[in-house]
Amino acid sequence: EREVLVTCGRDGRAQFGDAWTLDVETWTWRESTATTTPRDFACVVSTVDGGAIMFGGFDGKGWLGTVERLETTGGTGEAWTRAEVEPAKVETLEAVTSVGSARGEPEGRSGAAMVAFGPNVLLFGGQGANGAAFSDAWCLKRERDGWRWVKLALRGHAPSARAGHAMSVIAVETPGGYAPNVVVAGGVGDDGWLVKERVYFDDAHVLD
Repeated sequence: EREVLVTCGRDGRAQFGDAWTLDVETWTWRESTATTTPRDFACVVSTVDGGAIMFGGFDGKGWLGTVERLETTGGTGEAWTRAEVEPAKVETLEAVTSVGSARGEPEGRSGAAMVAFGPNVLLFGGQGANGAAFSDAWCLKRERDGWRWVKLALRGHAPSARAGHAMSVIAVETPGGYAPNVVVAGGVGDDGWLVKERVYFDDAHVLD
């Protein structure tokens, strides 16, 4: 991993759909050939095969719920392509139960957070079209022939609904060695139509 990807965002009211990579060995910026719908507050993670996955964001007109994948097009060229993702279905994965939602996929949102976890991607929270924040957790599961959404029903005390939070994988020491966990920290609470003040969080939650 020698490059950092920066894509989308905004400056004032101007939204961007470009992408840039920073080579952290030579500390040199390179503008990518990849472009997408200009948006802000999307979430992006790198994947184990060297690509990247982007979900959501706000394009100035609505909240996006599509998954896009950054792929190499040959030489040094890259392009964002829309990933076809299968909807959620009921299944059981060890102690974690995944349940299909009415939509079968996360609603369009901005300000969510994602992390890569093995070959899969985990998604939590964000803010949707009605101004309300989400507290749902999803897995974008890598399968042999593509991707599939899995809505997770997790045990324990979950983080409250929020957007703009941080999410990362950390190593937690256990009797058998170090185990990967996911931490969610900070963010801003539901500021829907009837709420007069935003609530900013300073808490942290760990997902074993």
